[in-house]
Amino acid sequence: MRRLLGLGLVILILWVPSGASALTLGVPVYVVGGNPKGAPVVVVGDSITKLTAPHLENELKRFSYVITATPGITMSQSLPNIQRIVSTRPAQNWVVELGTNDTTNPELEQAFTSEVSALSSQRCVVLLTVNSHLRPN
Repeated sequence: MRRLLGLGLVILILWVPSGASALTLGVPVYVVGGNPKGAPVVVVGDSITKLTAPHLENELKRFSYVITATPGITMSQSLPNIQRIVSTRPAQNWVVELGTNDTTNPELEQAFTSEVSALSSQRCVVLLTVNSHLRPN
């Protein structure tokens, strides 16, 4: 685990073959559940998170969790939701799967910096993205 701005941070980048894409249509998902006495986990993401939400619910059932997923959303568009959750709840453990829809965003670095800053007071943060512009070694 690497420290950045005092944040317990793990960054995972997955490679997607050229031409592959995630589902970008549909309505947002917002799920609250799990064990109310379990460690708090917040999952925020785009269509990939929406597609995996049923599996996430099953895996997170021993935790107290919130899953929010909006197909096609960018990091900048997600920032207000992240800030709202951070301001209304005690420190959480986070999985943030965003960036897939930011591949042509010229403000990508600023959006990422804002996201990390908003999460800097949280317990543990895992940042996950799928980027079709990276190649495996």
